[in-house]
Amino acid sequence: MSASGYVWLEGGHWGLLTAVYLFFATLGGGAYLAGLVAYALGRDDRRSEPMALARWAFLTAVVATGIAGIAILAHLARPLSGLLFPLTLTEFGSWITRGTWILVTLGALAGLQAFWFHFGRLGRGAEGGSAVLRKLAAVVGVEGLLDGAADATRPGETGFWIVAVLGLLPALGTVYTGFELAVVETVPLWNHPTLLPALFVVSGVASGFALALALTIAFDDATDRLVVGFASAVSLGLLLTGGLLWALLNALGDGPAASESMAQLDGGSLSAVVTLLAAGIVVSVVASPILAWLWHARDETTVARWVVRPGLVASLLFGVVAIFLIRYVLLIGAVQSPNVVF
Repeated sequence: MSASGYVWLEGGHWGLLTAVYLFFATLGGGAYLAGLVAYALGRDDRRSEPMALARWAFLTAVVATGIAGIAILAHLARPLSGLLFPLTLTEFGSWITRGTWILVTLGALAGLQAFWFHFGRLGRGAEGGSAVLRKLAAVVGVEGLLDGAADATRPGETGFWIVAVLGLLPALGTVYTGFELAVVETVPLWNHPTLLPALFVVSGVASGFALALALTIAFDDATDRLVVGFASAVSLGLLLTGGLLWALLNALGDGPAASESMAQLDGGSLSAVVTLLAAGIVVSVVASPILAWLWHARDETTVARWVVRPGLVASLLFGVVAIFLIRYVLLIGAVQSPNVVF
């Protein structure tokens, strides 16, 4: 039977807001991981570039989880039920319930880390763009109060790392966004319980590292060797992302719904978006580590400051945009397996 012999089910209940939610949830997890790596590899100097990167990373994680939460609430028919999730979401066999708890926990722990890194021992005397929260607190006149609260609540180094590692659980747990789609057996583009979650978590980590690094370079003029390491990690993550996406598309099969999805992605209504995201991945994979090395080695030159540095920030952001577009095309290109018309 040809495709015309089927009734295609509409996919209007997912769209841009859902893509925003899926993107920022995993970006928040990746940014949290970036913050811990920067702190672990830094010199525990509140003015050092690794500390600036950690501040940006944790702040990015907080903002990203907040945006993800707002996006999913706006998508719900009854947003109040989402706000009352401890009472309304009690079926823990559902990835929606698990995901809600993961996202809220990540936001809370990322917020705690952002507070500790901006105020108290780790934040006192911080300079540059990464000290944005301190500057806002100083304007309001509560900087000293928040410093005292941070010193009083932050545990010792062992306790800090216990809290930090606990935060890694929901950070990596944002892989749930892939499972939320992969369990939908009627959508061939999504129904890949191994590939899709792996794609989402790998690309989420890459986007979190990329955005945190871009902010640190743009607003704190970071030139530390960590910049080269992080840019290389972003490049590797995007390379893996591209490979996983290629594998997923090649595993689609040849059923009617799969063929319809592929027709949209290859030469159809989404082909321009697919080309754009592929270009973003390629540019970021190739340019980011090269420009990062040039910026680290030649940061004192005029060319580096006015050409290499903006180019590096742009290449990192190209990768971030490409990762968002992956979510977008996977949602908009999804076609449910059809009901047969007898």
